[in-house]
Amino acid sequence: MLRGMKLIFCVLLALALASQMISASCFGTGVRAYVPTVRSADAATFPFIYNGSFMVYNDGYRDGVYIIRVGVTEPTSIEWLNLSESVFTLRPGESKLVYFSLNVTNETARPGEQEFIFTPTLLATNVEPYLDDFANYISSADSFRFRLNVTGVAAASSEGTPVVFVQNNQTNFVQYSVLEDMNKVVTLLDRAIKLNVQDKALVGEPVPVSISIFQGLSSRGISLLAVSPEGSLHPISEGNVTFDRRGLWGVIVMVGDEMVLGKTVNVSAARSPLAGIDAGTILAGLSLLILLTVVPLWTLTSGRQVVDPYDDIIYRAYIIRKYMGRFDAERLRRAVRMLKDEYDGLVAKGARGKRKKAKKDIDELETLTETGL
Repeated sequence: MLRGMKLIFCVLLALALASQMISASCFGTGVRAYVPTVRSADAATFPFIYNGSFMVYNDGYRDGVYIIRVGVTEPTSIEWLNLSESVFTLRPGESKLVYFSLNVTNETARPGEQEFIFTPTLLATNVEPYLDDFANYISSADSFRFRLNVTGVAAASSEGTPVVFVQNNQTNFVQYSVLEDMNKVVTLLDRAIKLNVQDKALVGEPVPVSISIFQGLSSRGISLLAVSPEGSLHPISEGNVTFDRRGLWGVIVMVGDEMVLGKTVNVSAARSPLAGIDAGTILAGLSLLILLTVVPLWTLTSGRQVVDPYDDIIYRAYIIRKYMGRFDAERLRRAVRMLKDEYDGLVAKGARGKRKKAKKDIDELETLTETGL
């Protein structure tokens, strides 16, 4: 009997460890940018207007606070750029469509190639250990480049209408970026800051928010912002903060104009009946159900998590289909053609996976594109 109990315990432990390892292998860095099909433009007459968009996707395992950092080759060219969303929160699996507009006027036009490096960034939740004399704030990031080649001369008019996105009466609310590599942004400061806020709250419930600064250094220049589920920003102070509606809120630490830390607060109207059940209890229950199934334990074989190369095509086809009404016919055809070329490349290499599903989705997109639906 004792030997049987030990066997069951070992099986439960193995299942728990295996489930955690498989889950971890399925997640990405937490931020992924689905870039526009067109990533360059030529400005031949002025005023010049360009409107585009890209998508930010949370492929991680936790809720996060996101900001759009933008790097430029010429500092004054940032004045041409306006974003629809610069700060927002996302749950795992959620995405945000971000629109951008470039408006080059007669007065601000400068000849040459200007580059905009869009860097969607998942803010760090904690400071990293000290290296030398600086505290490191390491945020996960993805990026893509958009090039604008200014070749023309001033003219009386140009086709297009500028889109001006206003966020809390502040336009062009973007952060300059310094990429450590393609997957992270590192900010170095002379002090280590900790953001203290709980991750769950009720509507109208006072929630204590504070910051701790190690080694007793000054808090001068440090401020706090709250981000609503809709992406609006609200300056807050240390102390009790109340959230007036449900959804995923964010709290951000700013040092000067630089956003360095961000934590989410999941605000609900009522407590969940499962709030008192921890993850270990749920996992144990699921493991017990597996043991009670009619499938003999010895038929369970361990396997390695395999990434399906067609999943990315299927997801992008879904995104294109969902937002196809926002694209003109030529851009839509180009996007579908690029997707089909990528699919054909995988087939030519003999890649296995959801090939039929990917082919079906691409065929549907081609049909919708040709019929103009």
